[in-house]
Amino acid sequence: MGPRFLTSAFAAGPALTILFFIRKHSSIRFQAILCGGSP
Repeated sequence: MGPRFLTSAFAAGPALTILFFIRKHSSIRFQAILCGGSP
């Protein structure tokens, strides 16, 4: 468990949270905002 592991875990944490949020609230408008497009 070196600094590399901590860095990857710290970077993956928010990403996994965002992915879980998208999966839980899979609204078309939210996905459009993420894709950079406007409804």
